[in-house]
Amino acid sequence: MLSDGYCAYDKFARNNPDVTLAQCWTHTRRYFVKSQEIEPQATEQALDFMGTLYQHPTSKVEELIPRLWKEKFSSNPLLSDLETASKTVSV
Repeated sequence: MLSDGYCAYDKFARNNPDVTLAQCWTHTRRYFVKSQEIEPQATEQALDFMGTLYQHPTSKVEELIPRLWKEKFSSNPLLSDLETASKTVSV
C-alpha cells in the first residue's frame, strides 16, 4: 500500500500482516524540505539521496537503495540518527 503518511494507513498495515506499507517519496521529501532549518546538513544529504534515486528508472530503484545507502550514507552519523528517528516519529 502506498501511503501519504496518514497514520490510519500505518495502523491498517500493522493489523494486516499481508500488507506492505510504502511511503510516497514526494510526501517524504516535503518533510525533509520542512526540516532544512533544523538540521540542514542531514536534510541536504537525505535530499541528495532521493535525488540520486529519481535519476534512475523505477525498475532499478529497488536494487539501488541498499547499495546507495551503504556507499554514500551508512557511515554518516547524522543520517544514522535520521533513520532511527524516522522509525520512531509519527506524523
